[in-house]
Amino acid sequence: MYTLVTTSLRAAAAVIIASLAASTAVAQRRPRRPTPPVEAPAPPPQATPVTAVTASRAPSPAEAATPEAPAPEALVTHRARRTALEVSLALRGFTRTFTWTDDLFGELRPYTLAVAPSGQGSVEWYPAAHFTDTFLGDLGLTARAEGAFALVSRDSAGREYATSAWGLSVGARVRVPVGGVELGLLGSYGWSTYAVEASGGANDLGVPAVTYAFGRAGADLRARPAERWALAVSASWLFVQGTGDALPDAFPNSRAGGAEVTLAVTHALTDALELRLQLDARRFFHTLDPRPGDRWVAGGALDHQVGFGLGVGWRLPGV
Repeated sequence: MYTLVTTSLRAAAAVIIASLAASTAVAQRRPRRPTPPVEAPAPPPQATPVTAVTASRAPSPAEAATPEAPAPEALVTHRARRTALEVSLALRGFTRTFTWTDDLFGELRPYTLAVAPSGQGSVEWYPAAHFTDTFLGDLGLTARAEGAFALVSRDSAGREYATSAWGLSVGARVRVPVGGVELGLLGSYGWSTYAVEASGGANDLGVPAVTYAFGRAGADLRARPAERWALAVSASWLFVQGTGDALPDAFPNSRAGGAEVTLAVTHALTDALELRLQLDARRFFHTLDPRPGDRWVAGGALDHQVGFGLGVGWRLPGV
């Protein structure tokens, strides 16, 4: 019996050992569940550098209420169209006084013209301005003519004398735009005649006829203080080359010079047509330099003319 129990215990132990071995083999054959990867900790947040991009932020309510200033426009420089041709006509009145200085014997007659009508026309032409806006377009040619009409002189006794007065000049002008104004350099040659016929005699010099021949050099300035208004002023020196025959015959050593100024105000009626009001003054001065034995004795003479007129001007623009 003892042998039977021992045998049973051994058999049971063998079964248990075999079961354990089988369980271990099964466990070894099962695939292992993969271990999930361990995530690395996130780096701490870093401060964003302030750049031209990140500096842009949403505007505050106060800033949003303020209107944004418009972007500045590109600077554009340009030159206004210059005049290529200008023609003007005017009806004017003028006065004249001719006086003597140091008339020792009181034998020389003064002369006074209260007012007389005359007409005047002028032309300025800049040939190159028709096709170029360079400096060549600022070189111009000028011409001016004037003449009196219905002009008669009377002496203190009421006698009338035929009288004529006219003038002509041709020359050149160089214009120099400076800012909003235009400067001009003037040069021309001209003639101006005033003659009172048959006013003298053997013992009466009368009113000497004069024909001034002169070179002119001067400058002018033109500006537009308002949209349709313009102002022009000029001044010139007159280099007198001759005075006719009467004065040199009476005063062989005489010499003369002169000066003139002009002021004009214009109002543009259209882009091409303007109305012009003008005031001008011209003075010739004579140094007579008498010598012993001369029939007439005087130190000098002044010939002064003042004109005022209203006219129209027409302009043709260049390129």
